[in-house]
Amino acid sequence: MTHCIKAQLACGRGKGAALRRALQHMVEVGAEYLICLDTDLSSDVRDWIGAFAGALREGGADFVAPGYARHRTDGTLTNLICYPVVRAFFHTDLRQPIGGEFGLSKYAAVAILNAPWPEGAIGYGVDILFTTRCLCARLRIAEVALPPKLHKPSAHQLVEMSAQVITTLLDACSTLAPQPRDVLRWSDGATPVVLAESLPDAATISDITTMLRASARQLHYEHGDTLRESTPAWLLETLNIGMDAETLSEAGWADILAWALRETAFRGGREYASWRDAATQALRIGWLLRAAAHLSRVLPMSNAEAECCVLEGVDELQRALDDPWRGLRARVRCISLQERHDRYALASDRLARAGAPAHFLRPSRDPRGGVYGCFDSHVRCLVDYAEERRAAGVNANAKTPRALFVLEDDAEFAEGYEAALKAVTHFIDTVPPDSYDLIFLTAKARVVMKSMGNGISMGAGVLGACGYLASPAFCERVAQLAPQAEGLHVDYWLNTVARKDHIFVLDQAITFQRNKDSDNTLAGVGTIKTGNPTATFGQRSHGFGNPASSSNRGPSLGRYYNKLIGKMARHLASREFQRQQHRVPKSQSQLEAEWEFCLARATCRLLPQTWRRALAKSFLSDWLSCMQSQGSDTITTV
Repeated sequence: MTHCIKAQLACGRGKGAALRRALQHMVEVGAEYLICLDTDLSSDVRDWIGAFAGALREGGADFVAPGYARHRTDGTLTNLICYPVVRAFFHTDLRQPIGGEFGLSKYAAVAILNAPWPEGAIGYGVDILFTTRCLCARLRIAEVALPPKLHKPSAHQLVEMSAQVITTLLDACSTLAPQPRDVLRWSDGATPVVLAESLPDAATISDITTMLRASARQLHYEHGDTLRESTPAWLLETLNIGMDAETLSEAGWADILAWALRETAFRGGREYASWRDAATQALRIGWLLRAAAHLSRVLPMSNAEAECCVLEGVDELQRALDDPWRGLRARVRCISLQERHDRYALASDRLARAGAPAHFLRPSRDPRGGVYGCFDSHVRCLVDYAEERRAAGVNANAKTPRALFVLEDDAEFAEGYEAALKAVTHFIDTVPPDSYDLIFLTAKARVVMKSMGNGISMGAGVLGACGYLASPAFCERVAQLAPQAEGLHVDYWLNTVARKDHIFVLDQAITFQRNKDSDNTLAGVGTIKTGNPTATFGQRSHGFGNPASSSNRGPSLGRYYNKLIGKMARHLASREFQRQQHRVPKSQSQLEAEWEFCLARATCRLLPQTWRRALAKSFLSDWLSCMQSQGSDTITTV
């Protein structure tokens, strides 16, 4: 028998409000520990208080969670949301994070009271608030072994409970820094009680699954506009398919849950509240569909087999969180010549180590030269993706990846690229699908027009095509143009096809180019041995190497070529600038800095094709003549 002093405490409505008042009273009277048990228990709890007290006093724990078994059809909020998130996101194995029975030390009580209490924690979200606050407050955590939990049915409260629990959980994920924690497994040595395998009334379970699906349909109808405004297209498509099938797969649920957890790292300020409301509704709909499928699946199983299903869901969420490519949901294509087995092997190894699900394009070497072959290979990747989406028809968003990730075989992943990849995923999750054309993953823009936040900027004059992300709309535009290689570098050409204000670059590169043994050659010219083959004006040339690295003997070849390029760039860019801006042009130095990249754009848009070809021929002729006049041995004509 437990002897205690009874105290009546005035508080507001809600479980969380009552527990907060209990914590305040605990601090006021100077109590060392607090033990709380739910009032709807039908289990024999005579030894529970002693077990919690032992873990607190003898085990030295600050927060003690229950470690009991539950029937396989019970605890769908715990099994499908709270336990997977606590284990995969907070890196702590607490099987019953919202059990309702727990023990606290005075240090845990102070940590919980001093933390912000979101609205959901005033109600049923209080249990997950206690758990997450204690996990992230560097307190000692324990789990006490208890007999199986039996309590009154609460299925009629699940829909209301889900909103409060999910809202509180998202708030915790957005404000707390998860840290792996060791859990003390405490036992008082009592003989464990085996949970009965007896099934509840099958008709009752059928009624519950029907209620869950009906609630999902109701929420989907009520919050459809909010979901369309604040959630990505792939998520909407996943929920729509789930509504039609009245079920949601384990992988689909893991993707939705991982999306919400990842987004908490990027959301803040005023936009967080509106996003959280939309994310809560998306998670509620997904959970209701998944819970109905889960109950139907585990009903004929044993409790042990059902527990394995729960652990499979945890592993699926962990994979979704750990794999940045899964969240990106892009088709990855890598270009490698059939003749370059060495580079294909290296690229395959790099992509495998990064976990990138790449599909290789293996073209043969173009007899006209590497510039032509490179151009055709990139265009083929873009057109193939556009045709794949056309073939999928109205279900393109559900059946095909939402973007195209193009790599060249000499592209390597930068250190810490995963963070930048998650930022790109967040960006394309939050913007309309037609609001970007290209996201360059390597090069920096010559002109940064606007920062989009999270390390992404709108830019212009981006050169370097060893890694980029293309939108479906951009790939469709390329497919309609059906371009032919004209000796123009593909990175220049990509800038001319992409729409203004639809090109983006990263502050932290995802890929970089080694430039070893370049395959970038022109017909009639051998492999260039000097410099870097992809370039910006005034620093690198049109695939001929780096003129700035040439010898300083006599008239500088670098200065000659820069002058030739700069003169034409300033002339054409000035005309284009004045035409577009309708105002007095800037100084030549300003134009040169802001519109250096405009040479490629101008030659493609202002001059006829015959003029462009003649101009390219003239440039090549002047280059070779200058090189030969200086006796250079870095170019061999055929």
